[in-house]
Amino acid sequence: MLGLRVQALETNMVDPTVLQSQYAALSSRVDALEVVSPPVVELLFSDLTHAPKSGWSGAEPNKGAAVTVWHQDLVLSPVRGNNYITVNGVNLTVDTDYAEWNADSYDVLFLRRTTFWINSLCADGLGSITITLNGVTSNALPFSVIPGNIRFINKDATGTNSGTLTNPWTSPTFGVTRTDPGDVVYFRETATPYNQKYLGGRSNFYMTRQEAGTESAPKAFVSYPGEKATLSAKTTGIVSSVFAGVPDWWTISKFSLIADTYCARLDGDGSRIVGCDCEGGKVFATGIGIIMTLGSRHDILGCSAHGGTTVNKLDHAIYCSGDASRVRGCEVGYNHVYDNNFAAGPMVVINHQQTRIPNGQSCKEHRIHNNLIDCTKHKSRGIGIYSQSWETGNSSNEQEPETALIYNNVLDGCGFENSGPAIYQVNGKARWTGNTLNNCQVLGVLVGDSDVLLCEFIANKVHMASGKYLTVVPGSTVMTINGNEWTGAGNPPVQDSNPL
Repeated sequence: MLGLRVQALETNMVDPTVLQSQYAALSSRVDALEVVSPPVVELLFSDLTHAPKSGWSGAEPNKGAAVTVWHQDLVLSPVRGNNYITVNGVNLTVDTDYAEWNADSYDVLFLRRTTFWINSLCADGLGSITITLNGVTSNALPFSVIPGNIRFINKDATGTNSGTLTNPWTSPTFGVTRTDPGDVVYFRETATPYNQKYLGGRSNFYMTRQEAGTESAPKAFVSYPGEKATLSAKTTGIVSSVFAGVPDWWTISKFSLIADTYCARLDGDGSRIVGCDCEGGKVFATGIGIIMTLGSRHDILGCSAHGGTTVNKLDHAIYCSGDASRVRGCEVGYNHVYDNNFAAGPMVVINHQQTRIPNGQSCKEHRIHNNLIDCTKHKSRGIGIYSQSWETGNSSNEQEPETALIYNNVLDGCGFENSGPAIYQVNGKARWTGNTLNNCQVLGVLVGDSDVLLCEFIANKVHMASGKYLTVVPGSTVMTINGNEWTGAGNPPVQDSNPL
């Protein structure tokens, strides 16, 4: 699955247990390339950032939304015991407050998750979520208690079809057309997938801006606690994608998504796909990502992206594009990318070449971090920065982009055919730190060109199974290569001013 197959690794390469332990620590520090043992778990992200604190059911009116947080394995606290979550000032200390504790996160094997219900005692407005283990409290994730409704969908149910826990909606269409900002809709796991065109178009869910949430009151589709609802665009033969045109301020969480083309395309502003198992990229459609962003402030967190078979370099596992000029770019973190045959790819790409930033604006800061990208089954490039909507001498008044941050990723077996690098940057600004490139094929790193304004490649690890470490293309404005570890291909490249 992970591709870190011990029997296939050479003795002089990076020890695969080190790669796995990096994800056990999931440190955001550049110096955390060695195994660390944090005194308490770090909460990484949650699916819901805003939710109502009551209305779960008629029988339990004071129970609110079910929220999931992701973290590393609670090896010292695999069962809850006296440990607990705190939400907006309320300690959740009763077993019935929890749907799952330290549970698997589908096939993102380096993450675990805990799901709990908030309740009517939680303070309204902005607060936080923490976890306390053995008397020590973690970092805090921001969380807001807001007004809203809790609804349920089960296509196999019978009854009054009122959207309640005991009488859920049977049509997923109602989850879009009958919800308001602040509402959370839970999908029950069913014997067969949700597989129809519920809103027209060529997708299961073809959504428009009329269905948008708001920044202070997002909408959410979530799998029911402890269940895994499957949304499939492959069953009917006339549906090509699951979520098309996801508008502003939606969260999609913990589904199994199956599609011929893309599983989710996040348009607009501020939408998130969290903890989903995404299988797509089966049919070529002018270049897509299994998960795509076409706007600003989108998050792709804790998902898997796999199953691509188009053998076309215009397809990708995760594709950041569109108008990323508002407040910040996109965050792509803690994902597992594997088993995709997209030829040269790359698997994860920033490319604003076709859908450009508006004149007078700049591409905001993208963050790509703590992902595991496995190219061992199908060779491909791993991470690429192709365009941040900037070209030297461009007369269209496009502004210089903000610096993309690429850090703490682990890539295994990346690189393609004659000269395809494991990672590359040929445009804009980027800072690459703390990444581990393991078992690279052909070429480890390619950076530079006249459209590169800034490239900082610092404190990374590059191991070559074959080929060369680095190609620097002349013409960059600022190029810093310093303090990296180079193994597998002889002496380190001369461009590194202080190799390890």
